[in-house]
Amino acid sequence: MTTNQTSQPPKKKGFFNLGKHWPFVIVLMLLAHASLMIGTIVYVSGKNDTYVDPEYYAKSIDWDNQREMKEAIDREGWQIDLRTAFVDRDPSQRRVEFQITDMQGNPIEDAMVQIVCYHPNALDNRLDTVLVHDEHGVYTRTLPIDRTGIWVAELTIQRQGVRALLTEDLDVISVPPTATP
Repeated sequence: MTTNQTSQPPKKKGFFNLGKHWPFVIVLMLLAHASLMIGTIVYVSGKNDTYVDPEYYAKSIDWDNQREMKEAIDREGWQIDLRTAFVDRDPSQRRVEFQITDMQGNPIEDAMVQIVCYHPNALDNRLDTVLVHDEHGVYTRTLPIDRTGIWVAELTIQRQGVRALLTEDLDVISVPPTATP
């Protein structure tokens, strides 16, 4: 007895055989992607450490001059020392001291020193001022540095037609040293 049966392959079931529902999977994937992008944008815009340097474009245009200014300190043979000190044991005020000497160790007392400093985690709080000459090549200023850690200090030094640029790290400690009896 012969039966004439036409055999049809069995229907595949599973993820890749979605039949009429495949457009919904594409829409679901696009919505997931859009949600991820929107969530990332909201997260990044809500952070406080997002800062754009307003002079970034001008600095990039003037890159060659900036490089020459950074090399000027070595060319002139200047020795630099930058440090901070507490002001009356007040943790929110720091005295920034900058000492500059020539290659023979003589203090340089006729320079103009401008400082811009900021903490990398609080980029919107930039302190910009000119340091005042005290004595023996030491330039100082009291600044409201109230956050501990490593601060970035950008110093611009002008003396007798020479402009120099120096970027240094300021180590700001949190506790004033205890007074010794």
